[in-house]
Amino acid sequence: MRSLILLFSVLVIALSSSCNALEKTPLTEEQQVFAGRWVSNDGTWLHIYNNGGGDLKTSNKSVEGGKTMFTAEDEFEIGLFGLKKTYKVDKAPYEEDGAMKMVLNGIVYTKSNF
Repeated sequence: MRSLILLFSVLVIALSSSCNALEKTPLTEEQQVFAGRWVSNDGTWLHIYNNGGGDLKTSNKSVEGGKTMFTAEDEFEIGLFGLKKTYKVDKAPYEEDGAMKMVLNGIVYTKSNF
């Protein structure tokens, strides 16, 4: 019986910890320029939601339903349960030839309308 109570307690703690990991912080007004789906020429993409959510797809990582967290003025990460990718903002979103673009980790991303 004690082992069952201990197991239940551990599960409750683990569940509450994972719920905290999923808590999203809405983007600030300054960060909202990053919201949307961004695609690079090699097919990798990321999607930043105004509610602080985030998805990404690279050649070896995929995150859906994750969290976007701005960790510095020029850096953010998208992740879920320890699987994350950090992006350095080399050039914040800007308009070029009628398209919104930004440079992350040296790669140009273009805002997509899906």
